[in-house]
Amino acid sequence: MDHFFESVAARMGDQISGDHLKLVICVITSLPLAVVYRTLPPKSPTIRHLFSIFHAITTMVFVLKFYTDALHIGLTGLFTYVFMKYYRGKRIAYINFIFVMISLSICHLDRKINGLEGSSKLDYSAPLMVAIIKFSSFGFNVTDGRKTATSGTTTINAYNERMKIAKYPSLIEYFGWICFFGGFFMVGPTSEYMDYYRFTNTFSFSKEKYMSPYIPALRHIIVGIGSAAIVVLVGDKFSYTRMLEDSFLNLQ
Repeated sequence: MDHFFESVAARMGDQISGDHLKLVICVITSLPLAVVYRTLPPKSPTIRHLFSIFHAITTMVFVLKFYTDALHIGLTGLFTYVFMKYYRGKRIAYINFIFVMISLSICHLDRKINGLEGSSKLDYSAPLMVAIIKFSSFGFNVTDGRKTATSGTTTINAYNERMKIAKYPSLIEYFGWICFFGGFFMVGPTSEYMDYYRFTNTFSFSKEKYMSPYIPALRHIIVGIGSAAIVVLVGDKFSYTRMLEDSFLNLQ
């Protein structure tokens, strides 16, 4: 598989590397999966969670070959899940935030030590950053839910009130959200757990289900393909490493 993508990249004039081309194909192939996702039984959210988990593992491990990287993300997420479930300290969300940021820092320090600059080589820093946003927000949302349950009143704003987690999710629900392909965690965007929960558990029974998704989806696909084309064609010419070269600084 790697040889195929490298040969295709070479035929494209090396405008994009083989591993980045694999990532693009992974993102594009996730689009038709949305059609499959809509056909899954709405009365069984567990199937939808497992669908996203299977897709994420297959993509990271068997296609992109992020073996230890996938383990790093999974263990960081597992820490957040267990820590937030069983520890009841006042600063629990902040402790979780510090831990996951240390986890992210390890990834970026490893990139720096190994001389990875910019996007010269595909690595797992992007999906880890998306996951870290989820891990940290999960901690604060759980804390907001517990405050309300304990005191009966809350001073949080309307948005946080809507996103608070009153019922702790199962492990499958949690990782289904982390791996949700609709916000494909290799490139984002991220989402709040309660948004994912409502979409997975109640959307199929709402009136919005019968609204056609194809025109909005097509609009975003066109914008995405156009943006990707711009990055592929001119991205290397204006990367920050290129801008630090004397030849670029001497351009008039």
